Amino acid sequence: MTLGQVIRTAYRTALPQSIRIAVRRVGSIQRLMDGQPLFPVVAVDVPSSTAAAILRSRRFGITPERHALMASHTPLISLNMGQNCSHGCVYCVSHMDDRKKRSGYLEEIGWAEYGRQLLRLAGDAKVTYNFAGPGECAEHEHFPELVQLLLNAGHWIWIQTHGLSSKSIARALNAFPKELVSRKVNFHLSFHIAAYLDDKDDRRLRAYLDKHLATIASFGCITCIIVPMSPKVLAWPRFEESMDLIASICKERGARFIPSLVEFHGPYEGRHYPDDYTNEEQLRLSELMAKYGNPSRGTMAGDEAVIVGDSLMLRAMPCYAKALITEVNGDGSLRHCQSDPEDNFGHLRDAEGLTKDPKAHPCPFDRCLCVSVGYNMSLAPNGVSFKEYADEIKRVDLRIR
Repeated sequence: MTLGQVIRTAYRTALPQSIRIAVRRVGSIQRLMDGQPLFPVVAVDVPSSTAAAILRSRRFGITPERHALMASHTPLISLNMGQNCSHGCVYCVSHMDDRKKRSGYLEEIGWAEYGRQLLRLAGDAKVTYNFAGPGECAEHEHFPELVQLLLNAGHWIWIQTHGLSSKSIARALNAFPKELVSRKVNFHLSFHIAAYLDDKDDRRLRAYLDKHLATIASFGCITCIIVPMSPKVLAWPRFEESMDLIASICKERGARFIPSLVEFHGPYEGRHYPDDYTNEEQLRLSELMAKYGNPSRGTMAGDEAVIVGDSLMLRAMPCYAKALITEVNGDGSLRHCQSDPEDNFGHLRDAEGLTKDPKAHPCPFDRCLCVSVGYNMSLAPNGVSFKEYADEIKRVDLRIR
């Protein structure tokens, strides 16, 4: 056993989890714990892998039919209503766990002017406004007013929530007929089921399902349940039983249930995910993804249920993100994807209306940092499944290690 292996074994077995999480924030320690060299190896003139070479095949690429389908998509304006998260989960994919910076552009100009600028950004188009975060948008004091303003203007609404803000969500939506809400609103519930598995009984879990989920499902909307699949969740024998119970609660109240199983990201028990899934955990995760599905990965039929990690390598691949997605950051700056610089697209106060003619642009980045966007805005429009993407990356095999 090498010295590095001895250190990693002691780290994973002897230190409390809180200490393991803290020390991993030091880059050199994180590399050592991940089995990498203590100091990063620098390779010169070696390109990152990219799936763009797959476009040499006539089976792939943006055909007129595929473009027409993308052009029919409703543009998405994603709202980050604060500068940092309201909760501070250490495993957050977006690493927004600093709870000190809460004020942002919305507070600076007031919700009415903020709403007016959001409507101007949409221009003449009807768009989907995604209350995305960071943290829980429904906790913001002006969440109900903004939801009502945007719905009254004829737009669609997505609400990303942990589900525990059902009272605030109901206050925002009860002003509208249920038929309108069921057509115009989608829910995306981030269901951190692992938080309930250490309880001695099911009291908190039952409260979540019977009170919060039931209230949200009663609006009859599309209700996507996003489940981070930690090792604890994968090993839980009642997972499938609980997913079936969630489905029945949604069905009984007229909601359309869409399960979305996602890889766990972050530290857990001295390992770092998704890279440290064991072979058995990968197999179990693939089986569950294939069974329940994941909207960010198409139908997930058969061998498309592959694990691709927390980023994609799509440099030079045509992508519609620039045309169809606009992210409003907490400070009012705009961008089109997580790989963009924060202020790539100007500022909300100066923005003009969105274009009605979306066009695909070659991805300029080495890594696409949002797997869902990468699939829906680039791979899918080029006719590439996740299985074909993974096979192409393995074939090119030019990654810097």
